[in-house]
Amino acid sequence: MDLTSIFVTAIIFVTLYKVIYLFVRRKERMMLIDKLDHINMTPPEFRSNLDAITRDLGAPDDTAEIIGSNKFTTLRWGSAAFGAGLGLLVAQLICNAFRVTMGNDWGHWRDESTIYGSCLLLFLGLAMLVAFIVEYNIRKKS
Repeated sequence: MDLTSIFVTAIIFVTLYKVIYLFVRRKERMMLIDKLDHINMTPPEFRSNLDAITRDLGAPDDTAEIIGSNKFTTLRWGSAAFGAGLGLLVAQLICNAFRVTMGNDWGHWRDESTIYGSCLLLFLGLAMLVAFIVEYNIRKKS
């Protein structure tokens, strides 16, 4: 008996179920937000609570504005993609340089995966740090 058709059917069923469940839960959350709005919980109250929480944690005063903003989403995603691409490019260059000097021995493949992972994460972190600095400077000017 071939179990592939059973697994494919199960995967399709579970995927459709989860998608429908996701939309139903979204409607429930929207109804809860409407209920909160009816009991006089306004966004400034939420903002003051967020300010109080960040102040208690010792964060700077403008942290609540940075957390609650979606203004710089494109900058964040763009810098993440740039950093990931740059990290993969540098890793490829390093691996090619080592492959020329050391050959295609199996033991070096393990080192290549370490080089790829570390370069990817290093440059991704640097790109996100640069995005944060750019965002912070723009916020400081305005």
